[in-house]
Amino acid sequence: MSTLDQARATQQRNIEAKTGKSLDQLRKLLVGGGLAKHGELRSFAMEKLGLGYGDANTLVHLALASDEVDAEVVGWARRAYEAAG
Repeated sequence: MSTLDQARATQQRNIEAKTGKSLDQLRKLLVGGGLAKHGELRSFAMEKLGLGYGDANTLVHLALASDEVDAEVVGWARRAYEAAG
């Protein structure tokens, strides 16, 4: 597991610990709330779940990402991170 994957997994565990909910539960909460825009969902996560901007933003990305899009984003981020290091 790369450093980027480890960081992402750690942040997800921290979000789950802060909210007391699993990613699946959080996904259902966000998707079932009637909001559609990323910014609206992020604000909801900040206000209702008490998350900071970064955790709320990551949560929305994790909750809305499909496997195909998620794999593409992770691949891009890994290449950018490795190129910088």
